Amino acid sequence: MRWDNFEVEKLKDIFYVVRNTGGANICLCLKNDSALVVDSGYLPKASAALNDYLRKSLGCEIKLLFNTHYHADHTFGNQSFDCPILSSEACRRQMEKGPSSFWSPAEIAEAMEEDPDLRTEWKELRITPPTMTFAEKKEYDFEGIEVVFQKVGGHTECSSMAVFPGYETVITGDLIFSGVYPTLLRDGNPAELVKALKDLARIEADMYIPGHGASCGHDILYDLIDYWSCLIVQCTELMDSGMPRSEIQQLLETRCRMRALEYDERKHTRNIDSVVDFFWTRMV
Repeated sequence: MRWDNFEVEKLKDIFYVVRNTGGANICLCLKNDSALVVDSGYLPKASAALNDYLRKSLGCEIKLLFNTHYHADHTFGNQSFDCPILSSEACRRQMEKGPSSFWSPAEIAEAMEEDPDLRTEWKELRITPPTMTFAEKKEYDFEGIEVVFQKVGGHTECSSMAVFPGYETVITGDLIFSGVYPTLLRDGNPAELVKALKDLARIEADMYIPGHGASCGHDILYDLIDYWSCLIVQCTELMDSGMPRSEIQQLLETRCRMRALEYDERKHTRNIDSVVDFFWTRMV
């Protein structure tokens, strides 16, 4: 379906996904003219237009915005929502230090230079950290619906998910990439990621809504577990053998590719770099 300029998919019951706001999926839970929003996208103006549509066209009061983790494609739209914003404590810490490090004015200017479309979107960018936090877990009542927000780490130190037990649904952020090649940056923890995916597989859920891609079932979890586990095992075994880092990375280029997906050399290489870097720094 379309809401003005937005491509929107209704998944089941109260769950919707908005896919064309730049960056990650924006997930919506709508009930009784109330909205719970999960992640805010990459483009503040698009997010502002979505906020206006929810309020003015659908008549929704936005009760809460939840950030699954701090990455820009999930949080740069925060400034466009005038509602409480929730995340893990670790997520807020990362966002608060961003303007003095990885989101410095120089870094933002460089990104806008590389992508001219961002010049308009980010002209008045304001990094907007969450206003409410939890350490490990928070239970929340959304219009009589039980929601459990839980920090699990893995994709980032602060990665969290939203579990809806009564609907057998989990909004996972970037713990899951569905139908697109997964990505792990150097701020991730591959061992924690595998543990988080195994924990997700044990949850009684029939629908997972990922940070990128289409909603999915359990099968994608096992594919992701196999992929990351293979990289971890191969990497650590080669390191234990005394092989130089450059040779390890070269060997892994042809190993452990994600099944049932078109090979993405750029993302696979990035994942290798992240996994090798994670274990190499701990060995040295």
